[in-house]
Amino acid sequence: MFMGENMKSTKNNFISGVRHSIPIWIGYIPSAITLGILCNTNSLGLLHAFLSSFVLYSGAAQFMLVGFLTSSVPLFGIAVSVFLLNTRLFLMSATLGATVDKVNHKAFPIVGWLLTDESFSILSFNKDKVNTAFTLGVQIPPYFIWGIFTIVGYFLGDFLPQNLKVAFSVGLLGLFVALLVPNVKNI
Repeated sequence: MFMGENMKSTKNNFISGVRHSIPIWIGYIPSAITLGILCNTNSLGLLHAFLSSFVLYSGAAQFMLVGFLTSSVPLFGIAVSVFLLNTRLFLMSATLGATVDKVNHKAFPIVGWLLTDESFSILSFNKDKVNTAFTLGVQIPPYFIWGIFTIVGYFLGDFLPQNLKVAFSVGLLGLFVALLVPNVKNI
């Protein structure tokens, strides 16, 4: 009986985390579609769109990566830039790890890998609910939403008129500048 109650509690915590992550989905869907369209428009290939979304899984870094790859930036420069852009996640992971004692330590690698600005925010504002199941409920659905809708965007790019594809490329330049300028000002 106790084991059944524990499983039910875990399931309820996971579902609660999923519900808390719905606002992330709403933001990720158009952003991921845009990323997919940009990958298509800039001839980066479906494999790039897939791998960047399911392996890198860092929206800002992925948009920056598209800009760098289309600008022929050397691989070392790309790696350093992606690393520096994502250093904030180390601080977020440390903060979360220091304040959350109900997350199974064996889950830390996956929790850290799936950590985003958005999931960190939800977890930070719901510290009383945070446990392993809730945390994974907050993190797993947006991960798949991001990856799937990046692929959807990639295929949508095949149907866009050329002038709209050009507009996305100009938008990419604007996004790249918006990501770069605040970081350069701090140097």
